This record gives sequence, C-alpha cells and structure tokens, in this order.
Amino acid sequence: MIVCFVVLAIVTAFISRVAAGDGLVPGDVWLALQLQDVTWPGLDGLVRATNWLGQGLPATLVSLAIVIALFVTRFQAEALLVLAAALVRLLNNPLKVVLNSPRPTIEQIGVSEDAPGFGFPSGHAMGAMLLFGAIIIILPAIIRRRWLVVMLQAAAFVLILVTGFGRVSTGAHWPSDVLGGYLFGLLLLLPLGWLYHRYRWELNLRRWPWQPAG
Repeated sequence: MIVCFVVLAIVTAFISRVAAGDGLVPGDVWLALQLQDVTWPGLDGLVRATNWLGQGLPATLVSLAIVIALFVTRFQAEALLVLAAALVRLLNNPLKVVLNSPRPTIEQIGVSEDAPGFGFPSGHAMGAMLLFGAIIIILPAIIRRRWLVVMLQAAAFVLILVTGFGRVSTGAHWPSDVLGGYLFGLLLLLPLGWLYHRYRWELNLRRWPWQPAG
C-alpha cells in the first residue's frame, strides 16, 4: 500500500510538473485530435450524461443521495467513504490555480464546450475517479451476489473512462488534464480506501443513536 502510494505520488508530481504553466504537454494535440475522431453508437449520449453529472451541483446531489441511502441502510462506513470522496474533490480548484495550466483553444483542437478557468487537473475526471472509485470499493460490502458486483464495478470503471473521454471530445480539456484528474483522484482515494477497510467492521457494527436496535 505504502509503495503504491509513493510511486503514484511521484508519477502525479512528474505529470503535474510537465503540465504546469502555459506550455503544451508533448502529444496532447495529436492524442486529442485522435480521440475527437472516435464515433461509436450511443457514445454521444453517454458523453453528455457524464459531462452533466460531473458538474458541481449534479455531482454533489448524486453523492449526497448515495450517502443518505447508505446511512439509512446502516452501511455507515460505506457512507463515510463516499462522503469523504465527495469532500476531497474540493481540492481540485486550488490545484488548478497552483498549476496554472490553460485549457485548449479552438486554434489547437475542436472546442464545443467553452469551459472557464484552468485545465489541469480535470475536475470531471478527478470527481469520477473519486465517486465511481469509491463505489467500486464499497460494492462487495453491500451486494452479496458476486456476478452483480463484478458487473456494477465494470460499469463504474467504464463511466470513469467515458468521463475522461468526454472532456477531451468536447475540447474542454487536454488528455493530460484528464490523466492528471485520474492520478490526483486515485492519490486521494487510496488512503480513504485504506481507512475504510481498516475500520469498516467497527463502524458498521456500531449502532447510531437514531437507529432502532435489531
């Protein structure tokens, strides 16, 4: 766990250093143009859905709904993990300000979404990694059927990928912005997941004051 975290932190720091400032990350323009040429049946609708879901208010409401549902069903540890994942996403804007990396312009690639602010790391990608990553972690604890867990985890993983693809396909972000969002999201999720696995049995077996016994 510690080794993985340290390696991930080093990779994240390196990518952040390369992406920081006004310069382009090598390969960003070429890869963005290749991704913008991808057309699959139903992909546009899925991209629109993940772009909407990744916005501040929808993402907050969805996370809150999941947290409440988990608390009501007495999965306290799982609820706390999802809540923590939603809260640490607030670090995205400070990271963008510090790294000061501009978004793509219409002179560089196709841009269909005029997104404000800086680009690196992508907030949508970071939020998707945190939310759907947390869901991947908690699914085995809340669903007994192994086949269903695997299917839902695969769906969550696909949503993480589609979210990143959607940010590049609309021209809102560079591929490196999306990679940075994934890396920062995973970097924050790893210790949260460790704490969840460390304390979940104690938390889930502890009855909260407003819950009836039995």
